[in-house]
Amino acid sequence: MDRLVYTHFITPDYFQWTLNSHLGNAFGPEPVLWQTASFRPKNRSEDVRGLYLVGQSYQPGAGLPSVMMSAKMTARLIAHDLGLERAPKGLREGLA
Repeated sequence: MDRLVYTHFITPDYFQWTLNSHLGNAFGPEPVLWQTASFRPKNRSEDVRGLYLVGQSYQPGAGLPSVMMSAKMTARLIAHDLGLERAPKGLREGLA
């Protein structure tokens, strides 16, 4: 038994078919200028009314601090849209 070797691989196919990640991408949009910061998809869907988006693939970007900021931005948008809170100027104009 001490000769038994276990090997496990995770490939882009795993991300695409198991995690349903577009084109097998593990980390959202490619980190190039035109897919960073304010160029990322907005937190409020422009196509589906009442759909809000949060996470590393949406504004402001990847990494745990940014994902937490994305959640806070999206929560503020929802509160604003429901009339519960006035959204900050940047969220109303530039980011939403």
